[in-house]
Formats: sequence, structure tokens, C-alpha cells
Amino acid sequence: MADCRFANDEAGIAALADWAGCHGAGLVVMEASGGVEQDAFPALWQAGMPCALNNPKAVRRFAEAMGRLEKT
Repeated sequence: MADCRFANDEAGIAALADWAGCHGAGLVVMEASGGVEQDAFPALWQAGMPCALNNPKAVRRFAEAMGRLEKT
């Protein structure tokens, strides 16, 4: 899957939901990082898209365990 960026506004969140649905995403996982996720998570959830918030430290530790030392 290609990297994509979406604006953190109503149109961007709608585009994210469409993109995830078109690519068969079973789950949208967001890092709980400074509030950026606060608009996207409820909007996706209300649209019926399964989503989860993960602790940034846990994500980093998982990346390290998998041998991926770059920013995740």
C-alpha cells in the first residue's frame, strides 16, 4: 500500500475513510499523539470504520522489536 497523507479536516477525514474502504482496510490504527487524532477517530468510528488508538510508546517499542529503528 502506498503512503498517503490526508488533511486533518472534514474533507481529509472523509477522503481517509474512502481510501481505507477502497483498499479493504479492516482496521484504521492511529497513534494517540497530541490531539491530531481527536477529530479523525470519532468521525471514522461514526462512519462505521473500525479504528483503534495506540499508545505512541508501545508503537515505538513494537517497531524496535521488529528491527525497524526509523520513525514509525
